[in-house]
Amino acid sequence: MRPMRPALVNSSAATHPGEPGHSEEVAQRYHSLDFLRGSMMLLGIVFHSALAYDSLAGVEYKFWPTSDALAYLVVGSHGFRMPIFFIIAGFFAALLYSRRSPSTFVTNRAVRIGVPLAAGWAILAPVAGAGLVFSVAAYLLDKNVALDLAWNMTKEGQFFLQDSTIHLWFLYYLLLLYAALLLTVPLARRLAARLDLGSWGGPSYLLSRWWRIPALVLPTIAILYWRPMADFETPNAFTPEVDFLLLYGSFFGFGVLLYAARGTITSFQRGAWPSLLTGMLLIGIYKLLVERWFEGGANAGGRDFLLVTAVNALMIWFLFFGLVGVLQRYLERPIPAVRYVADASYWFYLIHYPLVVWMPGLLVDQNWGPEAKFAVVVLSVTAICFVTYELFVRWTYVGTILNGRRYRSMFRLRRQPAMSLEAAGIQTASRQA
Repeated sequence: MRPMRPALVNSSAATHPGEPGHSEEVAQRYHSLDFLRGSMMLLGIVFHSALAYDSLAGVEYKFWPTSDALAYLVVGSHGFRMPIFFIIAGFFAALLYSRRSPSTFVTNRAVRIGVPLAAGWAILAPVAGAGLVFSVAAYLLDKNVALDLAWNMTKEGQFFLQDSTIHLWFLYYLLLLYAALLLTVPLARRLAARLDLGSWGGPSYLLSRWWRIPALVLPTIAILYWRPMADFETPNAFTPEVDFLLLYGSFFGFGVLLYAARGTITSFQRGAWPSLLTGMLLIGIYKLLVERWFEGGANAGGRDFLLVTAVNALMIWFLFFGLVGVLQRYLERPIPAVRYVADASYWFYLIHYPLVVWMPGLLVDQNWGPEAKFAVVVLSVTAICFVTYELFVRWTYVGTILNGRRYRSMFRLRRQPAMSLEAAGIQTASRQA
């Protein structure tokens, strides 16, 4: 048997459950982190469904009825969802790298991330483009006219091979960050050895102290001040954008450090509920500040902008440590339904956006309020995702590509060596957002 690769950073000379050299690491699986990753993916359905009816950041659909309540949902979830995605992605990328050779790491990521990205871009991007045209034209003109317009533009090839990754930009940027991981980790190991990080605990020292949130908030404010989450832009082009790489790469990098200090994760349970409740309170404050900033012209710089970024940074870290701590307390054990959510969420993430952009046009004739239409979109899209996952993905080779090994039943999971590629949730937790 090939010997296990060393951890990215030997953060402590002692061994703990989940640390290198301890037998429990072979038997441990990070159920709470896998579920958190799946939950953030499913929150994407809610976010994109609400975006059409959001009164603040409404994007394509500003001209039809919108809702202040849904603006709260959009602004709040956008402020923390993607950062948490990238933290979890970095954690599981580091786990995979530590247990596989670089060539195996590349092959795994090419299959789990590269193949869905390429297939999704070729198939889903045209469907989403046609859906956007249909929904807007259905409101301005007529549904039949809108359908003909979308169909004719599709036949003309206007939605194919575009320089847009649509919602799959997350997978594209993951590939870029994986490449950076391959380049930087050998250097980081040598630097860690030279600085003798093991003698003072390295990342573990930071993450096990009460001041971990203030220490993380300050650099996050600096990054958000340059690349704010509050402007709702996403890097959809294939040309990498340095500011987005820095923004999401910083959270991905923290996830890598978190893996190096994974023995401290259980300590997040202390003060988890106050941290989570503080983060939820900050969501409301963040929404009000973003709205005020938008009313002022949404220009970067100034006191309002600095306040937005500061609250955003606090919200991210209070929510992250609160969510991980609470989930550690209640879900850090094998639960079939939790595993199901973790596995299914990748498929849900891939196909939900084309469905979401078609639904507002289909509902345009209904005399309902924006909140009711939002609820119908969420429920309908979730149902379609669930049925298609069960019928066409879960037991097929598509499911194997997305999730690795397939299971006989949601309620009877076969025992596996945990912390293997599949059991560690690599195929579901770092392949995503």
